[in-house]
Amino acid sequence: KLQFLYLIGFPPSTTRQTQENMAGLMKFVTIQPTFHIVNKAKAQPLVKKFVERTSTEAGCLYYGFTQDGDKLFCREAYVDGAAANAHLANVGALLGELLDGGAATLDALSIHGPAAELEVVKPGTEQLGTKYFEILDGFVNFKTADSTPMSAVTIQPTFHIVDKVKAQPLVKRFVERTSTEAGCLYYGFTQDGDKLFCREAYVDGAAANAHLANVGALLGELLDGGAATLDALSIHGPAAELEVVKPGTEQLGAKYFEVIAGFDKVSLC
Repeated sequence: KLQFLYLIGFPPSTTRQTQENMAGLMKFVTIQPTFHIVNKAKAQPLVKKFVERTSTEAGCLYYGFTQDGDKLFCREAYVDGAAANAHLANVGALLGELLDGGAATLDALSIHGPAAELEVVKPGTEQLGTKYFEILDGFVNFKTADSTPMSAVTIQPTFHIVDKVKAQPLVKRFVERTSTEAGCLYYGFTQDGDKLFCREAYVDGAAANAHLANVGALLGELLDGGAATLDALSIHGPAAELEVVKPGTEQLGAKYFEVIAGFDKVSLC
């Protein structure tokens, strides 16, 4: 994987970002659990408790829940692996209540970040069947800020790599082209084996649409050129912003997850 990083022109770095100014290399950690809601009446108050408890954590960049039918997704990010571990310790009892109390079941869990930070979180999360996605390339264009209601739009595609030689240069081109977009908060790729995930966020639906227009030709090259196939696509954000992105994304089989609770502690640089 280190060789792959060098091939796409993004050598691994050991320099940590400060919490105050995250702009530059993409090095934060995201935990990405998807739950199946079994009992809505039990799940709803727990969602509120999770958000309230997490709001006190110094190392949390954003945290909240999005929902599509009976699927519940937690959208959350931390400055590093230690902050992610602190969060898991902070909400451990609530997670037990959610899963053991009949409110929900855990469908899938992945954690994304730099290789060194993934090693920090593995001991406490491997028993959950977690998939670990290492950062390949990317950037952030946000800084920490006062807490505000969760409002960003995230596009979350997962690809299956068919031809690594074709995929590698396209990853770099996606990142380079997206770096020019004024409304992008962060953008980059993570990988676990032959699975490629694009971790990306935009200030609103219009900015997400601008990105899709900007990289449309590259996406065609990735999918039609035999480099990768699209496994799944979900888009998360406030209801009004989801309506903005639906016309241009429904044909891709996208799933739309509406924000139901949460906060952001970051803003565009």
